[in-house]
Amino acid sequence: MATTAKATTTTTVAYPKNLPVLGQLSFPLWSEEDITALALWRAEKGYKAGQYPDRVGGSLFLTQGQVDKVQSYIIDTFLPFTVAQYAATSGKKGFSPEAAKEIEQLVMDADWSEANLPIRELNDKDIENLGEDTDIVAKLSFSGSGGNEISKKALARSEAEDRTSDLEVVSLDSVAGIGDPDRLWWGARNWFRGAFNLNAYTREIKKGMVVYVQTCP
Repeated sequence: MATTAKATTTTTVAYPKNLPVLGQLSFPLWSEEDITALALWRAEKGYKAGQYPDRVGGSLFLTQGQVDKVQSYIIDTFLPFTVAQYAATSGKKGFSPEAAKEIEQLVMDADWSEANLPIRELNDKDIENLGEDTDIVAKLSFSGSGGNEISKKALARSEAEDRTSDLEVVSLDSVAGIGDPDRLWWGARNWFRGAFNLNAYTREIKKGMVVYVQTCP
């Protein structure tokens, strides 16, 4: 007697668009080469390594307007996506509705004391480096996607005198005054715009989000 296998259906949840954020770059490590250069720099200065292993990534110092933008994205776009993802994968990915609600409350309260959230409070060293005359209120921590190198790009208007013209990617070599883009911490203290994607994770003791970037023009 012939039998017919039951058809299986898989629900796919579309990932949301990346989150564009503008901020002041802080001590970026663009690649594994930068991590090696940092280890050599510490050895030359006699500094000990940090508590945690160095990884490709960095931070963007944010104004309140950008913090508001990240908050809205997490609450209105990312958390609903994680709940849908949780349902579609039988709890293997995303957040349960209860976990999403817990994180939503932290984000709504702007409670950045949790280290598992993408926005972090400024520490004493940040405040000292930024000085008193600043609009910076928090920072966004990010990593290279999959631990991979973050590519650096420059953008220019297609029509230099027309601020409404399209932005085009141009060679870094064609931009005057930017220095050596391969040097350690290149771009620090300058303003950068990145397109970030968030990833939900759940561990035994905590749940949260990590932020990844592939390109930072």
